[in-house]
Amino acid sequence: MDLLPEWAPNVHPLLVHFPIALLCTAVLLDAAGLLLRTNPFWRRGATTLFVLGAAGAVAAFFSGRAAADSVLPPAAANPVLTEHADLALWTVWFFGVYAVVRLVAHRFDRTATPAVAWALFLVGAGGLVLLYETGEHGAELVFAYGVGVRAAAEPAAPLVLPADTTAGPVPTGDGGWAWKPARAAAWKARFAWPEGPPDALHTALVDGGPRGDVLALEAASGPVTFLHQQPIGSLQADLAVHLDDFTGAFRFVHHWQDAQNHHFVALEDGHIRQGRVAGGREEVMDEAPLAPSAWLALRVVADGTHFRAYVDGRLVVHGHGPAPSPGPAGLRLDGTGTVLLDHLTVQNLRPAQDAGHDH
Repeated sequence: MDLLPEWAPNVHPLLVHFPIALLCTAVLLDAAGLLLRTNPFWRRGATTLFVLGAAGAVAAFFSGRAAADSVLPPAAANPVLTEHADLALWTVWFFGVYAVVRLVAHRFDRTATPAVAWALFLVGAGGLVLLYETGEHGAELVFAYGVGVRAAAEPAAPLVLPADTTAGPVPTGDGGWAWKPARAAAWKARFAWPEGPPDALHTALVDGGPRGDVLALEAASGPVTFLHQQPIGSLQADLAVHLDDFTGAFRFVHHWQDAQNHHFVALEDGHIRQGRVAGGREEVMDEAPLAPSAWLALRVVADGTHFRAYVDGRLVVHGHGPAPSPGPAGLRLDGTGTVLLDHLTVQNLRPAQDAGHDH
């Protein structure tokens, strides 16, 4: 039996208000304990609520992670989602450690000491700033971007690509780029080729049915990598590919520094893998079974320490790792057969941040 109300997309909105109420009330009781120092009831009550609030924060954090993984946020919401998740983790650690400190202080009967009482009050009250920032980012996700709101859960608007008259990627206003292949091979001059020469990749325009002409890519030998040279820090990439006639490893690569250092989302061997190559060593952050069938809509989000990949609007892998330095993005093919590509767009989620790297 589904215990959730019909209006609730997940349990997170039902849990998140409990730690907020408990922790705010705990600070008020702590303030009362400072004024009524001879009565231990207020300090003990505050400690109890801080412990319960910390436990509630843990429950809200994990329910929030599950909620975030169940939605497909718009590109502009991804940085807010990242910051909300990071702030929530800091809030859990802060109040978790603080609750333990209060319990220890009670165990040794130190909470009545004026210096200790004031220190505990100030630290606890200061934690409310962190709690507020976390809640404010969560509210922005809901009210500014409609994330998790059933009324907003309508099919996404179709992807609109700039008109391509140059046979290559078109720069976008946010520092990203969009590409709808319009010629068979002229686009090759617009990309960098760190692995394999351009003529190692056979290309042609073929009939993609309702999609119109699409680009057929066939690696002749060894791995072939081509990149758009615009470095980007936080990104969202969207591409439509058809891999039924390809055997091997197809990868969207990003934050490329060189062949020994970059990030990737790979579709190979019936799996999707998300990870990075660091110092020539491959590290998989997350993976899941995936059997490609017909056209796949692949979305890759890399923002700070958060890395997510969606297939046909559904989250399939979600990894975490060190935030990479800005770098180019593109495709890597290592296998036999033909890959069909309809379009590839890369949005810069934090253009102002990348502008700072340029100076």
